[in-house]
Amino acid sequence: EKNKNISTRLTTKNLVRNKQGQWIPNTYLQQQQQQDQTITNATTNPTNSYQNDKITKLLRWIIKLHLSLFYINGKYPTIAHRLVGCTIATKQNSDDDKSSDTALLSSLPAPTTSTIVANRPSYTTIGMLIALQASASLIKTTFQYMIEFMYVLQRIRTRWRKEKEEQRRKAYTTSIEQCVPSVEEEYFSTNKTEGEKQQQQSITYVTSTTNTNATTTQCGICMNERLHPSAPIACGHVFCW
Repeated sequence: EKNKNISTRLTTKNLVRNKQGQWIPNTYLQQQQQQDQTITNATTNPTNSYQNDKITKLLRWIIKLHLSLFYINGKYPTIAHRLVGCTIATKQNSDDDKSSDTALLSSLPAPTTSTIVANRPSYTTIGMLIALQASASLIKTTFQYMIEFMYVLQRIRTRWRKEKEEQRRKAYTTSIEQCVPSVEEEYFSTNKTEGEKQQQQSITYVTSTTNTNATTTQCGICMNERLHPSAPIACGHVFCW
């Protein structure tokens, strides 16, 4: 019967399937989703978490410093009192009044909070220990900030050196290009020269062909009249035999 009651209470409205396909309570799934969302925010926004960590460390250090000062001098019990400048009111009695105060001790009312705080014992040692702990945390945080600052300076210096090296290389390349013709100019001038040579050769070939056609009976080697040439064209490779 107990199992039946439990099964009737855990209806499908209170149960949901997780990623693995298991039935779990809806509240447990919501808590798991909130935890996953918190982890995702912490991993996707590391800068915000780092800034929050810095602020938390600063607030802890301020609280420790205030507590140590309060234990040493006992003036300001809270940070609000210290900011406003409000101290605890104390009444200092003279030596003549001490006897009368002792006589009237039984008739005095119960001590208030201000009198208890004002007449408290000395906690200077505890205040010094807390101040020492706060100083150690401050020195540690200062060294961390110094390391981060040096790292940023090193990155800036490296970037500046790269820019200077790039500028120096550009200036050196420009000076070389001014002294020596570039590859493109040499390429175009070479192509132009080759084109002019081909044009000159074609002109020479046409002229020589015309002259050869005019003197088809002349040998290309002995420059005598050809006798029984084996080819009708004066190409220079076939001679009289």
